[in-house]
Amino acid sequence: MVKKFPVGGGAGDPNLSESLSETSNVTLNEGDDSAECSFSYTPIQPFSQELISRDRIGRELFAVDLFRVKKKILYHFLTHGHQDHYGSIGKNWNRPIYCTPTTAALLPHLTRRRTGQQFIRESGVREELMQRLQLGVAQDFDNFRVTALDANHCLGAAMLLFEGEDPIFQDGPILFTGDIRADRTLMERFETNAGYKRLSQLKLGHIFLDDTYLCDEAEHFPARDELIPKIVDLARTFSPTLKLLLPLHKLGKEDVLVAVARGLKEKICLDPGRWESRELLFPPEDLEYFVGEEDPQDARIFVCLRRRCGEVYQHLFSQGIDAVVINLTKQKISLSRHIHESICYNFPYSDHSSYTELVSFCSRLRTKFLHPWSGKVDVEHPRWKRLRSACTSDTFAEPPAAKQRRLADSLTADLEEIDCTTTIPISVNGIDMNGFAPALKGAK
Repeated sequence: MVKKFPVGGGAGDPNLSESLSETSNVTLNEGDDSAECSFSYTPIQPFSQELISRDRIGRELFAVDLFRVKKKILYHFLTHGHQDHYGSIGKNWNRPIYCTPTTAALLPHLTRRRTGQQFIRESGVREELMQRLQLGVAQDFDNFRVTALDANHCLGAAMLLFEGEDPIFQDGPILFTGDIRADRTLMERFETNAGYKRLSQLKLGHIFLDDTYLCDEAEHFPARDELIPKIVDLARTFSPTLKLLLPLHKLGKEDVLVAVARGLKEKICLDPGRWESRELLFPPEDLEYFVGEEDPQDARIFVCLRRRCGEVYQHLFSQGIDAVVINLTKQKISLSRHIHESICYNFPYSDHSSYTELVSFCSRLRTKFLHPWSGKVDVEHPRWKRLRSACTSDTFAEPPAAKQRRLADSLTADLEEIDCTTTIPISVNGIDMNGFAPALKGAK
């Protein structure tokens, strides 16, 4: 069956001719990237397993976190509003984007360009292109359906479950995790959330799994809710005249900012992007804690974009203002050559899963094929092999309860050899900032 759907797009893709129907109707003005066109999708035989990758598995039917003007795809889906997932799209993008309601509200703000301190309103993705996927509700498309499940990563982040009758799904449903934090909050949903319960009962064909910290030296990460009080305690120890810089990405860790503001009963000066979209990011009752750069009032805590942290620190230094940096990330990348490590306080606050969390997550699922999201993991790496054995097809016939016991026993044996104590070089005014999480007693 040939499916038709109007899309916007750029000039034709020479690699498209083999997979599009001869009845395709494409009308383009030469050199016009915003011209309207329509084309047909004809179901074809799936890729061989050796050729499957995240950006190819959907063929021309759908794509997840892939936005290329010259790529002819019927449906575009976005897992969440981080730039490494939505890319460089802006006002010239003219195809519908399917995502959660929160991401749909945020993306036009996140993609706007800035001139000085002002954002150009028309420079972001147009609001009318945002199509909302309600969490936990299967939404039907031509010959497939999609269910969004909260990913416990940042505001609006979701895993996307694709099911359908197209040959793409001959191996079974496809799960795109996007970025996830599979901590106890997420894992409890397998017992309490209808969407997660159903997911654990499916025989999936493919899982594309967040592998950001799969090979991190720390196999276990401290819980976020255990770190937040320690961040607040550290902030309390500093002199009221000392400025505190919190370098963050455009989106994420808003819960930390709320906790710090409430705990200290202080105002926090937001970066321009967060200030513009503050009503989408924070509870109404907490908006009074936040101010913008144009009127910082008496704020001593400043949020800045990670890439601008060195610039902001240098500006304060040039005015004779002392500052320290509270770095909330597992990333080992230096913030700036202008910031000495002696004034940088690091917390391993992660919105991504640790290796042990990934094992627990995979143990609740069954799939024929498991793929790293990045596509860069050595599939022979021992950790990847463990993940694959936790959820791949050789366990399909095993009762879920027996599988859980077997994997829990196996992981427990591994964890007995792991030092799960997280060490951070922070001791301020007698406050011990080490030992954030107790050693694991087993997989749950």
